[in-house]
Amino acid sequence: IDFGYYWDPVWRLKRSGATIGKHVFIGSHTYIELEHAKLLTLQDEVVLSAHTKIILHDSSLQNVAGKEVLYGPVVIKKGAYIGANTTIL
Repeated sequence: IDFGYYWDPVWRLKRSGATIGKHVFIGSHTYIELEHAKLLTLQDEVVLSAHTKIILHDSSLQNVAGKEVLYGPVVIKKGAYIGANTTIL
C-alpha cells in the first residue's frame, strides 16, 4: 500500500502485524507490503523518508525458473535513517 499524506501509517502497519518501535516516522508515499507486514520490524527512532519501498518477498526466481516465492524478515535497527527513494528487499 502507498502511504499517502492523510492517515497514520504506523497504526496501519501495527494493525497488519508489523512490529513497530517508539518514535518511528514514515514519510509520504512509502510503500510497504501490508499482506506480509508480520515480517517487518522497525525498531525505535527509525525514519523512513519519502518514497521508500520495503518489499518482503522475492519472486524473481519464480518468474524465470518456476521456483517458489521467497519470504523473509526485514529488521530496520534502532536509529536508522532510510533516505528518500530507497528500496529494501
